Amino acid sequence: MGSVQTFVPTKSTRFLDPDHALIASEAFEAALHSLDGKASTLSPHRLRHLLASFIVERVMHGEIDVNQLALEAIESLDGAEEASA
Repeated sequence: MGSVQTFVPTKSTRFLDPDHALIASEAFEAALHSLDGKASTLSPHRLRHLLASFIVERVMHGEIDVNQLALEAIESLDGAEEASA
């Protein structure tokens, strides 16, 4: 039988608690919804990865406004699209 490992967070541990995970999820969905039907030079996988990474990073730095997170995440795609062109 396996053993149970206890999770002990440290100062370097980075994770989202359930409330912040919900905020990130809602911001991600809002960002995707606002992009619905808009053309992008990025692959769908890359686009989702960039949105999620940006949103999670901002939530970890204290941003909790879902609409602001979604808007900033979409704006951050402009640089990524230019770089991939």
